[in-house]
Amino acid sequence: MRRAKQMEQGIQYWLSSNNEQGQNRGIAFMTLTMGHNPADSAEKLAHAISKARTALTTGGEYRDRKRGDRYNFQIAGIISRIEVTWSQRHGYHFHLHLLLMIDRPLTASDLVNLQARFHHRWQKALAKEGVEADIRQSDIRPVDDFDDASQVLLSQYLNKTAPWNVAKEMTMETRKTGHTKRSWSYFELLTALCTDASTNKQWFPLRKGEIVTWDRPNHLIVSNQTTGEIIAERSMYGKNQLWRVIHELEAVMKGMRPYRVSNKPRTQDSQLDRAWSAFLRNSHGLETNDADTVSKRTGVGEVIGYISPSEWMTNYANHPENIIRTVRADAHI
Repeated sequence: MRRAKQMEQGIQYWLSSNNEQGQNRGIAFMTLTMGHNPADSAEKLAHAISKARTALTTGGEYRDRKRGDRYNFQIAGIISRIEVTWSQRHGYHFHLHLLLMIDRPLTASDLVNLQARFHHRWQKALAKEGVEADIRQSDIRPVDDFDDASQVLLSQYLNKTAPWNVAKEMTMETRKTGHTKRSWSYFELLTALCTDASTNKQWFPLRKGEIVTWDRPNHLIVSNQTTGEIIAERSMYGKNQLWRVIHELEAVMKGMRPYRVSNKPRTQDSQLDRAWSAFLRNSHGLETNDADTVSKRTGVGEVIGYISPSEWMTNYANHPENIIRTVRADAHI
């Protein structure tokens, strides 16, 4: 919620301000996808998309002051977010969303060329990891004004794990199709499993140093990451096998930065650096990492309740359905 507000403030500033030549500024919203099949592991795809995202903005094709995209298209900075969904039919689907903050008016020609050049680097980097990418499955569009449509677009794609979206998804009667839903984000699937009486009893907290691995589709092992000692084993059947998806995504996302903002410039010796610094100032901390964002409570809202550590362990840690029930009650859902 904090990050969504910061992004809204920054985008409103950007679209209502002019560059140093007095021109309007533009924003391009780009989505890059990658090929996959049901047999691909989350680990393989997560590694590939991390490498490909880095390749987009490193090297001369992006950074060179004469031929690089940053200067040719006047890209002040980029906000990116890796998203992953899972479906029973297609497996893991990793894709990347980008907001390109352009320090000049954005043209239709810019959109075409930006998509082509970014996709070229994307495709080349993924090929090194044995993954294909088709430009026909990618997309680019302008964010012309921060109207209702644009707010929905950015909320949907750049803040998709926000709690209000999860709550809305889980309470829409027309979309309640159980675990056969077309595709699930991590939080959507976790919420569904935790609110299902037949699956929530299989949720359990891990102690420090413990990891979960699945040696078979229907069997999990909890072990000590350092010693290899097996702490517990469980056989899982039916819908409970979906916990494998949760555990696999937890494992790969721990070492990943799904959300990334271009670094704050150390100097102010170029128009693009000055423009990006101004954007970050007007976003009020958008560039901070996840831990810092969560730790800053100022302005989050009024504290409406307090759960003691002992109450948390007794009533919530081993009963995730109570977590969902409390959140929904406090949000008046």
